[in-house]
Amino acid sequence: MNFRLTLIAVIVLLFLLINISCNATKTDEEWYKEAKDYYNQKNNYKALACVNKALIVNPKYKEAWILKAELLEDKHNHEEAIKCIDKALEIDPEDEKICYWKGLISMRHMSYKYTIKCFDSVLEINPNHKEALVRKAYLLKESYRYEESYKCYEKALELDPNDARAWRDEGDVLFDSGKYAKAVKAYSKSIELDPDYEFVSLVLCNQGESLLKSEKYKEAIEVYDKVIALEPGFDNAWCGKGKALMGQNEYREAIRCFDKALKIDRNLDTIYNKGLALYNLDRYEEAIKCYNIVIQLDSKYIDAWYSKGCALEALGKYEEGKICYDEIY
Repeated sequence: MNFRLTLIAVIVLLFLLINISCNATKTDEEWYKEAKDYYNQKNNYKALACVNKALIVNPKYKEAWILKAELLEDKHNHEEAIKCIDKALEIDPEDEKICYWKGLISMRHMSYKYTIKCFDSVLEINPNHKEALVRKAYLLKESYRYEESYKCYEKALELDPNDARAWRDEGDVLFDSGKYAKAVKAYSKSIELDPDYEFVSLVLCNQGESLLKSEKYKEAIEVYDKVIALEPGFDNAWCGKGKALMGQNEYREAIRCFDKALKIDRNLDTIYNKGLALYNLDRYEEAIKCYNIVIQLDSKYIDAWYSKGCALEALGKYEEGKICYDEIY
């Protein structure tokens, strides 16, 4: 009995020694290849174990650090993934692909400020990296740094004037910064380059809103009509057209558009604008009903309080009007 136990123990020990010996003789490249094979088989647990062994053999193995970062990112361990990318960049600081990838990961999980610095690192290596410029421009826009964002988009469009996405995004920056005439041109260019864009109706609506802000009501109506032809159920287009018609003092037609929009979606902006159109037709009580709906749903809708006060004053109800104005201040 003791002999059999001793024999089994010797066999197990020999197996372990052989296994350790085999592992000890593996090179970093062999461990890395094994890790890649497991990764391709979606066995991330074994892949991570192998890549760690590759890095024990060779801590300066850039590709192994990148693979480890991918594995950690797949596990949603974002901070550790970025640390691995930083290790790869210590080995090769001029690798723009790694820098750009770090930016992409950071874009999903880190602050705008941190991520902008990541794309700045890419642009230090390659000032003409269009995708880094576009990503940086977007982050600057989201940080309300419109002028800097606009400059990045302009640089990206110098590199590729046919990038419809960059024209669309530049249009958004110009709109948000109040440069409506330039926004109209940017949106027009994006539509010209990509008329089959999945969300072209949204781009057209943005263009229509820019024309509205520029008080180009006739052109805005033409744009909104294009959207309605494409998507009759797009409530924003009906509301936008209604506002443009109001700009031309066509209040009855505007109300018809607002009613079309409200059949699709009970949007507060639409209800409020319908109230404005009714007010301009001297239909004050109906206007007040609209304002009341808006206020009931959003008591901080200041324009609705003010407009209700005006309508009440028009009916000679000055004290009630004053109460509305008090809600504003």
